[in-house]
Amino acid sequence: MVHEPPAFVYGDGGSKFFFHWHYTRGATTLTLSQLKQDNQKFFSAILFVDGHAAKHDFTKSIKDDPMHPLEPTANWIWYKPKN
Repeated sequence: MVHEPPAFVYGDGGSKFFFHWHYTRGATTLTLSQLKQDNQKFFSAILFVDGHAAKHDFTKSIKDDPMHPLEPTANWIWYKPKN
């Protein structure tokens, strides 16, 4: 698997961080409190375990629910909930 920071929130304790890597035109590191005012997109290149690769825009997932941006969408599924 290949991984890049834009796909997830990072940090411990009270400090949470988000990273812009691709197409950045401003700050590359943001805190949770700066997220709503940020107008950049969160792009990430992903190599999936089935062998395909894609560039995805994680902006909506990160801004809608910053603490849970990995929920399934039409473009990706990272895990299947245990029943």
